[in-house]
Amino acid sequence: MRNRFLQLMLAAAAASGLIGCDQAAEPPSQQADVEQPTSFTGTLGYRARIALPPQAEIILTIRDVNSATTVAEHRFTLGERQVPIAFDWSVDPARMSAGGPHEFTASIALDGEPRWVSSPLQVTPSAPALGEILLLPRAATHRGLTFACGDTVVRFVPGDGDLADMHIANSAYAMQEVVAASGAKYENPGQPGTVFWSKGDSAFVSVNGASLPECHKTDAADGAQTAPSSGPGGGVRQTLWRLEKLNGSDIVDPSRITLQLDDMGRVSGSGGCNHYTGSYTLDGESLSISQQIAATMKACAADSVMAQEGKFFELLPAMTTASIDATGVLILSGPQEQRLLFRREEVASQTAE
Repeated sequence: MRNRFLQLMLAAAAASGLIGCDQAAEPPSQQADVEQPTSFTGTLGYRARIALPPQAEIILTIRDVNSATTVAEHRFTLGERQVPIAFDWSVDPARMSAGGPHEFTASIALDGEPRWVSSPLQVTPSAPALGEILLLPRAATHRGLTFACGDTVVRFVPGDGDLADMHIANSAYAMQEVVAASGAKYENPGQPGTVFWSKGDSAFVSVNGASLPECHKTDAADGAQTAPSSGPGGGVRQTLWRLEKLNGSDIVDPSRITLQLDDMGRVSGSGGCNHYTGSYTLDGESLSISQQIAATMKACAADSVMAQEGKFFELLPAMTTASIDATGVLILSGPQEQRLLFRREEVASQTAE
């Protein structure tokens, strides 16, 4: 009986030990959650009807705004796709856990050079669906203009047609010209509160609705104030010029062809029946006008006026020098003795009304 009792006690102890082991081996009821990658999704597009080559590279970037560092980047080639370009990019949220805020930008590069860029878009892992993102052509490599807005330096670079880039600190904004009562006004198509509005040597700048202090043009890249330039080109700009001779020929009566070079690197005027705009640089007498002149598409009243306008639009980007002779005539010259002769019509006012 005693042996039987001991056997029962040993069996109970063994069973208790096994149960204890099983309980110790059970995982805790609640494990620490492991952060899953965040999938940022959206589509990239642009307005131009231009087919991209298969080797075009898509670049997606997330930057820490305060530290100006890149926390994540993703590159892939386009292949056989065209816009709109869908993307689904997995990013470790731990990379965005510190610092911030964070901005997303996208670009399309050809031969290693970004040709289309988006404006910065603030992102968080909790809102990864970015929707449709508009890319605008990167502005041509002009010297651009620098403005000092208090302690903030703003770099404004006119591009082709009505496009421009605005650079503030480590952020770049794709801008597009809009109608204004005076001066030259640009807005970011995706952020109506991001504005650049120049009037002579001063400008108004806001980013996402937050206005910067009054801005004043400067010649220094660091924003140091400098005296206005009185060198060559001062008498050419800010003046409305009327064309008198086109390659030696008189202008068809009663058409009126005009040209104006503003302080923002913008050339504009009338071709006789259509308004045009583009960009330019003027260094002394050395002139460079963008090859892509944007113009309205109204029909001219006479075929002769239309042919004359077409010739003017063809010659204007070919002009390489600008000078004013002793009689006050503005002479634009190009290769093969091509010449456009203008006479001053009136001083274009940039004063706010």
